[in-house]
Amino acid sequence: GGGCFTATRRPGSASDVAALYEADDGSVAFALPQGWIGVTHPEQERASRGHLLSVRAQRLDGGASLQAVVDGGSRGRRYGDTLRDLGSLDDIAQGLVSNELFNDDDAKSAGVVSAEQLPAAGPAEYYVVRYQVGAKPAIAKLAVLQQRLYCLRVRAAKPATFYT
Repeated sequence: GGGCFTATRRPGSASDVAALYEADDGSVAFALPQGWIGVTHPEQERASRGHLLSVRAQRLDGGASLQAVVDGGSRGRRYGDTLRDLGSLDDIAQGLVSNELFNDDDAKSAGVVSAEQLPAAGPAEYYVVRYQVGAKPAIAKLAVLQQRLYCLRVRAAKPATFYT
């Protein structure tokens, strides 16, 4: 589907949005949908010195967590104009999984399930990486636009159960 970050465009219906987070320069907003609660309090999304916007949230039922980050722009780092400037799909997928494993004390393993580059669903093409940390499924969507990295990561709170 389309992107989760919008350029200062307000969502159509306030009842569809649990919280709205905005970059301090007003260039980017992230709308948290109903059914999710922000771990990052409104007005704290800009508190990170390293990110233009950083939001953490979890589902109300505890089933999943997410992190949305916009990096670059006025906060320093520049990522180029396209995904190719970020790196190869394989390198990005492996780096993402390694980072997740390093930052999760309970995870004993992590691996890429699939990775693909998808055509533009708006102004930029994007990478989608499906992976597992332990037995918990996760997905990340990354894009580069105007020297900024846009990244949304969502991970299930419980291991996946498959029935045959």
